[in-house]
Amino acid sequence: MQKYAVLVIVLLVIVLAIFESPQTKPLPAGAPGVIFTPTGSPTATGSPTATGSPTATSSPTATGSPTATGTPTATGTSTATATIGKLRFPMVLLQPTHTPTRTSTPTLTPTPTNTSPALPPPQNMNGNVRRDDPNKLTYATNIENIFFWEWIQNNNPSTVYYGILGVNVVKDAGYNFFHTSYNGQLAPGGVLQINGNGCYGPNGGICAGDVGSGQWEDSVKVAEPGHYSMTLSICQSRFPDCSQPGSSWQDLSSVQFDAIDWTPQAPSVGATATPYPPGEPCQLVRDDPRGIYLRCRTGSLKERPLSH
Repeated sequence: MQKYAVLVIVLLVIVLAIFESPQTKPLPAGAPGVIFTPTGSPTATGSPTATGSPTATSSPTATGSPTATGTPTATGTSTATATIGKLRFPMVLLQPTHTPTRTSTPTLTPTPTNTSPALPPPQNMNGNVRRDDPNKLTYATNIENIFFWEWIQNNNPSTVYYGILGVNVVKDAGYNFFHTSYNGQLAPGGVLQINGNGCYGPNGGICAGDVGSGQWEDSVKVAEPGHYSMTLSICQSRFPDCSQPGSSWQDLSSVQFDAIDWTPQAPSVGATATPYPPGEPCQLVRDDPRGIYLRCRTGSLKERPLSH
């Protein structure tokens, strides 16, 4: 009986301990203490009284309050999430690297040399120059045009090629110039041509049928008074080569004239005649031991197309 009495007393102590324990008190929802519940929950199972009897372990129903402490577990998760959100990770900014483009050094291209085929040997040509008015022997310097007609003829059986055709106007060694009527500066290969077997030119293309269709009218002015000789000359070389010593020049025909200084009477008081200097830029050099060639101060040689 005493054993049963002791057992009853132990059970009463256990029951009183359960009802008086703070773990049995329900926690209000949203109480601030919930945050600390995860760390305090082990005290609910750590009662030394509960471990005193094997049957006490069957009373987890009384300690079922830890189920309520499972809710704070979510709070712990949010705390961990907030903590992770405050972490700062280093940011590495990659600056683009501009690789410089390799610039190639320009190659100097040498001036191409004339690779045109060689012209046939020069051939004898016929030609003539005459003043427009054969009875007029005197012309005024600077202001009066000296008109003349010129023609050439190829009596050879083959074609003649030439780079320049014009007149060499000579007063003396101190004053002379060359006036270009036709040149091959813009022609293929730098040459004009006239067919053989009696064709005329330079007008009328590569073969004019007679003097009238082949002749060309031109004019010059002179700046100094004196006696002049005007000679029709042809260069049977390419246009660029005609300016080199040793080019193939041939004189065809000459005409004479005189020039005087004369100023016409002014039509009214204060009016004067306006002189027009010849401005011829070229000279035909004949005294160079290397040969004849055309020397020009500028490149303003007059171009005459083949169709004229």
